[in-house]
Amino acid sequence: MNKERLLYLITQYRENQCTTAERNELYQLMSQPGIEENILALWDQLYSPTSATLSSEEGEQLFHNIVTTSGVEEDLQKTKSPFIKKLKYIAAVAAAVAVVWGGYSILHLKPSNPLDGYALAQLDTAIIPGSKRAHIIFEDGRSINLEGETARDTIHTGSYLILNRGADGISYHDKENAGSKINETYNTLVTPRGGEYTILLADGTKVWLNADSKLKYPTHFASAQRMVELEGEAYFDVASLEKGSKRVPFFVKTKSQTVEVLGTEFNINSFGEQITTTLIEGKVALNFGSEAKQHLLTPNHQIIYSERTGTHERKEIDPYYFTAWKDGVFAFDNTPLTSVMLDIARWYNVDVEYASDVSDVYFSGKISKLESFESLLQTIQWTGSVKFKINGRRVTIRK
Repeated sequence: MNKERLLYLITQYRENQCTTAERNELYQLMSQPGIEENILALWDQLYSPTSATLSSEEGEQLFHNIVTTSGVEEDLQKTKSPFIKKLKYIAAVAAAVAVVWGGYSILHLKPSNPLDGYALAQLDTAIIPGSKRAHIIFEDGRSINLEGETARDTIHTGSYLILNRGADGISYHDKENAGSKINETYNTLVTPRGGEYTILLADGTKVWLNADSKLKYPTHFASAQRMVELEGEAYFDVASLEKGSKRVPFFVKTKSQTVEVLGTEFNINSFGEQITTTLIEGKVALNFGSEAKQHLLTPNHQIIYSERTGTHERKEIDPYYFTAWKDGVFAFDNTPLTSVMLDIARWYNVDVEYASDVSDVYFSGKISKLESFESLLQTIQWTGSVKFKINGRRVTIRK
């Protein structure tokens, strides 16, 4: 085996850069006998022990679950201790970054099935990761499916232009010399479950729209303020805009919350009964409901507003875990399993039900959003806390 080629393919896969041909080549390599020896030989080039995000306790639990699989414990008794140490690191990193290829783990191990058939079943290939999918609803009710417009440079023309920017989604542009003559009409960008999209608004603001979300926005910013409306989740990189010598404020309205942007990058998640606003750069001011008081938010902090109780909580956080979705990664830091599965269900377009109370189950780790559904659930199941059962597009979870 060409170890340089294997190293290249694994690195490409880990960074979500694999072509279809490279991914298929990697799957074939990972199914070969003795692949674990090659992985260990490349270990120092692939990972360092600090790359795992699991706690030592979680790593030990994961390692225990793997090595107690039937037939594995006996083999490990014959193995020297340095191998055991590296195997622990492999187990932790496998859970943390989901280095699982096509149903094969690094050691080709599968978890045991102790609970009444609640095991990871073979899945229908129809359950695949989400992709760049969306449609635009115009003010007059017409709609354009953007999936069918990928070959066109100009998607729409009229009083304004909508251009296809390839992997960067779509962009809005005023017609040359149109100026303030353009009426401020509104469009709505809609992503389905299993879809996400990127849009560059007419003022230069870039928005990443997550799955199962809606963004209503002006096609042209002509008034003294900029206002968009969000349902679901989006990441904003707001462009500064001045008219004359005055700054034109940018507002994001989400259910019962309004965010005034003071030049910034931030994320808003309004799924469910809470609205979570996470600030990465700059500053934002939040208003809740009809109250006049503003709540300022600074970088690396978030405010969680409860619509049910009308209260809010401010936290200092690592924003990575709340924004990684736009870069193709699920990232969780001691997150309730129920919240983890909500994100997964939206992206893979599946339904989730619980046969046990899992309110005390939490998950930490990073998983590529391009990961196969089977590998993703395998990674979570390896923690030993829950089991999954698949029936069509329904996932049942129990302890």
